Amino acid sequence: MKIKIIDDDSLRTIIVEKIKNLTENEIYDYCIFLLNNCSSYIDYDYEKDVIIEMAVNEFERYNKERTKLNSLRKMIFNIHAKARIHDDLMKNYLRSIGHLLATAHVKQHLEVALDYWIKVANVKSNGDIK
Repeated sequence: MKIKIIDDDSLRTIIVEKIKNLTENEIYDYCIFLLNNCSSYIDYDYEKDVIIEMAVNEFERYNKERTKLNSLRKMIFNIHAKARIHDDLMKNYLRSIGHLLATAHVKQHLEVALDYWIKVANVKSNGDIK
């Protein structure tokens, strides 16, 4: 099933500009906010998912200590691999988490993560969002 995304070009431009201007700490705070609040939207406790919990811990450790990203990247790839075996809702949710965590590497991953959240909202609302 293809999921249509309702997008607003002017709003997209604003989001892209805002992301460009965010500091690393602001990106980190926003990603943690999304992780903690959006999981309840689909009734999923990511903290009980060992792979995601380990990746979030590594993401937090990277933010504090600026450690190497190798292990976090491997965990993110595992999250994306896990996404491939799920239905659209969980697939998009897991991909959004992977991209949120990938902001440690490149902050533009936040835009991709938000696009996946739009897909999650589309699935939850049967494509009837505006």
